[in-house]
Order: sequence, then structure tokens, then C-alpha cells
Amino acid sequence: MERSKWIDWYKGYLKSKEWRTKKMEALFLARYKCRDCGADYEEVHHLTYARVGYERMSDLVVLCRRCHEKRHKKN
Repeated sequence: MERSKWIDWYKGYLKSKEWRTKKMEALFLARYKCRDCGADYEEVHHLTYARVGYERMSDLVVLCRRCHEKRHKKN
């Protein structure tokens, strides 16, 4: 799939019931705390995009907004 189509699909996926369910599970398992700094969560980050839609919990990490931005800047 070409990149722009994948990005459109991904944006739609992030609004889906399936994603909300996985996100809530990740938040619960992380006790609603950022893995990097311990602050209250704001976001769930994909460590890999290889299984988007079929994520394992090990593919996800709970982060605050600041730590999430830092991770994206590293990539």
C-alpha cells in the first residue's frame, strides 16, 4: 500500500472501536502512567507499525505527550 493511503487508513484505525479497546487495555496494564517519566498518561505509542490492527500489547507503550514527542523526534 502506498504511504499516503496507509496514513489515511491508519488515521481511520485510530478512531475505531478496535483501537480504543487496545488502547484502554494498554493504559490499564501501564496503570495509566508514562513508561519513560512516570507522569500521567496521555497517549499510546506504537513501538512497531508491523502489526497495526493486530497489535500485541508488547507493540504498545503508554507515554505522556512530552515523552511521545521525544520518541518521534529520535526516529
